[in-house]
Amino acid sequence: MKISPALLAGHRAVGVSHDSTGDMRIWGVANLPSNGFVLEATDPGLIAVRVGERVRVLIRQGRITYLANDNTDNLLFLVAKVAEYPAAPTARFIVLIQTFEMLLRAMIRQGHGGTILWIPNDAPWREGVKSVKYSCEPPYQELMTQVSQFYQDGYPQFRQGEEGQRDDPERQELRLNLLSIKSAIDAVGQLTAVDGATIVSEDLSVMAFGVMLNANSEESDARVSVLQAHGDSMPHSSALSLETVSLSELGGARHRSAAEFCLGSPRSLAFVASQDGGLTVSGWRRKTKCLFAIRGSELLLL
Repeated sequence: MKISPALLAGHRAVGVSHDSTGDMRIWGVANLPSNGFVLEATDPGLIAVRVGERVRVLIRQGRITYLANDNTDNLLFLVAKVAEYPAAPTARFIVLIQTFEMLLRAMIRQGHGGTILWIPNDAPWREGVKSVKYSCEPPYQELMTQVSQFYQDGYPQFRQGEEGQRDDPERQELRLNLLSIKSAIDAVGQLTAVDGATIVSEDLSVMAFGVMLNANSEESDARVSVLQAHGDSMPHSSALSLETVSLSELGGARHRSAAEFCLGSPRSLAFVASQDGGLTVSGWRRKTKCLFAIRGSELLLL
């Protein structure tokens, strides 16, 4: 459709409907996000089919992926399931999750590839790295400062449970709030274009970037439970199927060193973006006591 380049990607869409004769006609443009049925070409060869704000079907280079009607299409809730986190997220953590997902999108959009290590506030992260090119002293807290301005009177009561999240007005307001500070989120995401990892604390403070990670050959036989997020379908979260591989089979040096960081810091999560837009999430499974990796995670951020 030749009119589409004139629209602001991700914000406006061409509105199409049937006329009285059954032919398709363009009736105008619409704002996004929309509660209607949306076809979105997000990248070359990639089409997302949305119903409301939720992606239901992905078509990538002719391959169709159907997303289950539960939270397996929400990346960080899926991570919590695979990592075997036992507790339901607090309201504050829901805000952090939504903000961090926008940060991951910013990392993918900059197109250079990159790594974000999301660490607990009290994690001694320097013990697991080789060198630090740029250290933020004091930590860069502008992102959390802007997020906190929306909740100076306390965090709202977000609906819990899979069905309750569909039309939660508090979550919808949160998404709009985060869109209003997109420039601050993008600024942090751009740091990942520098060679090395970006260290971000749980409260979204940037601790350092350009961080070179250790790559210990002695850990190459460590076992990793791998979930493919880009198969023909994403199963219901109660029936996730993981394949076990060795750390040496996980991917290139960037993927292996990021996963290895989580061996020494099991409460941390590693997010590695490739130049082609792929995203792999690594971490530690609390009950199973092994590493995990979720490949194709970028599809859950559309």
